[in-house]
Amino acid sequence: MPFPASYLGVATALLLAAALADLWRRRIPNALNAAIGLTGLWAQASGRGWAAMGSGLAAGVLTIAVLWMLWVKGWMGGGDVKAAAAGAVWLGLRKLPEYLVLGAVAGGLVALVYYALSSREVRREIRTNLTTAALTATMPRATLQDGAGRRSVAYSLGFVASALFVLWTGGLW
Repeated sequence: MPFPASYLGVATALLLAAALADLWRRRIPNALNAAIGLTGLWAQASGRGWAAMGSGLAAGVLTIAVLWMLWVKGWMGGGDVKAAAAGAVWLGLRKLPEYLVLGAVAGGLVALVYYALSSREVRREIRTNLTTAALTATMPRATLQDGAGRRSVAYSLGFVASALFVLWTGGLW
């Protein structure tokens, strides 16, 4: 059962604010991620019932658990993880696998755009790192900071796009 348009408007405004904050400042305020998650819990409880609210909460916690190691290893920013979890609250457990897969695909597309915007030297370094990773099954240490022709990926954009797609369309399956 889809959310009413007023609920979707709130989710859209908050998710887009998170994406814009990540794009412009490379930082998503904790208060904004909290607002996304709390309004998601409220929407689940008021629109679908307490069980749906529990499902949303579980989806948020599970998303953090899944993405935690990426953050610990420095492969993803903490704001991206929190934004992904907050978006998952709006979707619940039933839509979580689809949300995460679509978020990964959309995040990959965002990474390709950032690759194209990087300097020639940095693109060469990225190709070398990817080749090394493929041949040795190890990931080289990469910085999350911009500078020297390098652009860190605003990965929250992929999760925001995924959440909005699933919320507005009902998803692919």
